Order: sequence, then structure tokens, then C-alpha cells
Amino acid sequence: MSGHKIFESVKAMFIDLIDVFLDWPHAISEALRPVIPDDNDRHRLLDQWQQSFSLEYINAKSAGMKDDEWEGQRHERYSRLLHNLLEQRGVDMSLRSSIEHKDRAVETLYRLPAYDDAKDFNRAVKARGNEIDVIGLGDETWRRMYDCVRMADLECFDAIWSKQNLDSDRIYGHALERVVLMPHEVMVVSCRDQDLRIAKDAEMRTVFVCRSLTPHQSHDDPNMGEIKLAASRADFVVCNQLVHPGHGEARGLDAILDELV
Repeated sequence: MSGHKIFESVKAMFIDLIDVFLDWPHAISEALRPVIPDDNDRHRLLDQWQQSFSLEYINAKSAGMKDDEWEGQRHERYSRLLHNLLEQRGVDMSLRSSIEHKDRAVETLYRLPAYDDAKDFNRAVKARGNEIDVIGLGDETWRRMYDCVRMADLECFDAIWSKQNLDSDRIYGHALERVVLMPHEVMVVSCRDQDLRIAKDAEMRTVFVCRSLTPHQSHDDPNMGEIKLAASRADFVVCNQLVHPGHGEARGLDAILDELV
């Protein structure tokens, strides 16, 4: 690498787990496989789920619901909508036993891509002997699920929880106060452009993790605009070892760790 390292003096790595429930369709798809074995049927169900959730959000905002109120209800609404869709299909799987039960929460959380990000970074940093603290950031809903993982003696990492569903910028500020570090001493890892923008404005280092691209994905994909924007904003891009548009070959986790001092 060059003599100047991008992440010089970084002492902590924040893995942003906020809005992790956007990853739920991937985990829930696998959890539903025993009762809906056909891949296409599951995908159609999950598409309906996302569309129903989007419509409910639009209707709630039109009715004057405030953002804080919506955030407090989002998890419950998301679960209820899935439960209703399953009932309509005659799937015998109650909400409590399938989604909120301790064992299911552990299984669901452990399959979420954002959790995998944190595990991979934590494992790699420790294996290489980097004196970097890897810290997951999440809200109280995340904490309840994470406690299940901890009690199950599964792989964990350090974490900082907010007591409320706060915006990313407020959570970053809260986390900085907890670790007693300056912004330039922290690297934020996220898959969302919004998080990277907030981190960049706060003068933190940024890493964009992209899981959306596949070898056959078209550059006309509706998500490509945000992907390109997020990649251009980040100091570093990890993109499943695929070729990223406009960025050449994406570098992997080891390359990031090479930049740490």
C-alpha cells in the first residue's frame, strides 16, 4: 500500500446496525423455507411484505404520524404485517413462535448480513493482533435480540446500545462519548449512504459494505444510484470481491486491515 494509510490513528471501528430490520427479508426467507419450500413463493410473499410495509408507512405519514412515533412502532408493525400475510396463505406459524420466540430471534439475528459484518471484522481484527475496538451500534430492539445470542453462548462482539430509537447522527455522538475518542479516531462501517454521509460530516473515517451487487446485476438496477453515491462518499469500499462500477476491483477486508496503524 502507499506510505499514507487511510485509517491512520483509528482506534475504534463502529459497525452500524441501525435499521438492521431492512435485512430481515433475507433471514426470514430462510426461516420460512420449511413451510414454504418453493423459492419463488417465498420471494413473492416477501415482496408483498415490503410493499405492505411501505404502504403502511405512507398512510401513517399522511395521517400526521411523527417520525419518533413511527420508529417506536416499526418493529411491531413489520412483524404484524408478516403474520397477516402468513395467515392469508394458511401457514400455521404464529407470530410469537416464529418471530419473537427466543430461539427464532437468535436464529434470525445470527443470519442477518449486518451481524455477519460485525463478526467478520471483529474476528479479522483480533486474528491480526490489531489494537482496534470493534463495536456494534444498535437500539433497544437490537439489544433484546443480542442478549439472546449472548445467552446462547454464540459469537459476540462489543456493542453500544441507545435507549431510544435515535437517528444515526445522535447514536454516533452517543457512541463517541462512551468510548471517549475523537471523530477522526473512529471508522464507521455501514451499507447505507445516509450513515456514511453523517459519519463523513462528523469527520469520521468511512467504509461502505455493499452486498447488493451480483455478477449479473445491471447498471440500470434501481439501487445502483445509491450504491454508486455511497461508494463515492466512502474512504474504502468492500463489495463481496466483485468489480464495483467506477471503482475498479473492490478490495476486501484484509486490505482494510492493512490500512490500520
